[in-house]
Amino acid sequence: MEKQNLFEARTAGYHVFRIPGIVTTRKGTVLMHCDGRRAPTGQGAGVLVNQDWARIDILMRRSLDHGKTWEPARVVVDHREFENLGITHGRGHSTVNNFTTLAERDRDRVHALFCVNYRRCYHMYSDDEGLTFSTPTEITATYESFRPQYDWDVITVGPGHGIELRNGRFVFTATLSNGGEYHRPSIAAGIYSDDRGATWQPGEVNVRTEGPFKHPAEGVPVELSDGRVMFNLRSESPARKRLVCISPDGATRWSEPRFDPALEEPVCFGSILRLPGEGGIVFCSPVPRPTDPEKIWYGDLREREQLTLRLSTDDGQTWPHARVLEPGYAGYSDLTLTQDGHLLCAYECDRLDALADDRYITVARFMPSWIQGGEN
Repeated sequence: MEKQNLFEARTAGYHVFRIPGIVTTRKGTVLMHCDGRRAPTGQGAGVLVNQDWARIDILMRRSLDHGKTWEPARVVVDHREFENLGITHGRGHSTVNNFTTLAERDRDRVHALFCVNYRRCYHMYSDDEGLTFSTPTEITATYESFRPQYDWDVITVGPGHGIELRNGRFVFTATLSNGGEYHRPSIAAGIYSDDRGATWQPGEVNVRTEGPFKHPAEGVPVELSDGRVMFNLRSESPARKRLVCISPDGATRWSEPRFDPALEEPVCFGSILRLPGEGGIVFCSPVPRPTDPEKIWYGDLREREQLTLRLSTDDGQTWPHARVLEPGYAGYSDLTLTQDGHLLCAYECDRLDALADDRYITVARFMPSWIQGGEN
């Protein structure tokens, strides 16, 4: 097990780094990205400062040796590009958020979707291993197509990574809310492309805030062994378990959502990844504290601890293997597999605790067998 801190709070002009994502290209280059948030954030006396609407850029680091070493960070999306176009929100500036990537299987192209001010969505791509990206193309019209089902006022894509199905379809998850700044209540859905990102379509809504389901959001997609697609979602439901639903094509005819009894929910984004062949599915998420289960409230980041990797060999029906990757505070994460067979997990962590706001973006490198108790 090897760990490296790739981004450290209060450096390079940024107050904090959040929302990591990681992907491996067809040629083997690893691209790791995250938010660079300029505005001070924090929480105290029971008051949450909403850092999601800060001045946010997207930064990226590349690895050419399977995650052993990393090139310096650089900005790939600058929030000022949109401010210069007059695209701002109520605080008078722009924010870029939920940068989400997908590396094509049979072509040297990496796609990225991201949102601006939680009201617009853009697509761009790189044909040179993440060195440069195309000019962003707005695809907000895809989200506008949801309005007959749900009259939203804020939207997100991802975060983490999208997937390419065996039939070539690109699938990304999406969250929509009509509750304003804090994105509550919400519904979960997905968007997809059948022409390699040239156009994008809305899928069907798969979970709404109703009945036992409260504020579903930030799903992660994985293709199952029989070609169906599973979304695994966070929620704030009293059950405190991850939500799961399945579609035959990643867009329509979603199964009735259910709580996965094996996956605890600390109200946090998780990550999921299918390993090659019969390797199974890896899921990564923090585990909530075992005490005071009724006292969780939105934004109580102290609930996000013990970042745990779980392995399923039956398409997510059970998770018999589990191992803690980070025992202290840990938040959002994302997973990728390198061409030399290692798993990389990029995740938020803290030297002290969540309230210190002294966060790092760390990348752990290990063999999949480590989850089952093996050595690196």
